[in-house]
This record gives sequence, structure tokens and C-alpha cells, in this order.
Amino acid sequence: MRKLGAGCALTENAIDRAKALGYEHLVLDTLDTMTAAQSLYRKLGFVERDAFSKDFAADAPAVGLRYFSRTL
Repeated sequence: MRKLGAGCALTENAIDRAKALGYEHLVLDTLDTMTAAQSLYRKLGFVERDAFSKDFAADAPAVGLRYFSRTL
């Protein structure tokens, strides 16, 4: 399904739905190896951030997680 725009459409739908439900922020994580996903998130206004909590931060290096957030 790569390069068909499905990931972008799904992410945009999730953003629109979150706005409609009154959410103010979205946060997500992805693997270091998922560079296409990271590019998509940046294109859609997400910025890389620190882990959500100390528990997540402790696991991040071991599993190669990156964290992103976006204000709606």
C-alpha cells in the first residue's frame, strides 16, 4: 500500500476526527526504521518530542521509538 496515499488519508482522517471530538493535542510514536511515516507526520504538522513519560523514555532506546506531537 505504500505510495498510494493510504497512510496520509488515514492520518488526516484521524486528525479531523480528533478535532471534531474536541481534542487539543495528538501524540504518537513510531519506530526509528519507519522513516516514511516520520516524513508523513512532519508533513502533517507533527514535531518530534521527548517521550510521553519516564516509563516510555526508559524503553525508547531499546526498541528504537521516536515520539511526535501536534497541537490541533
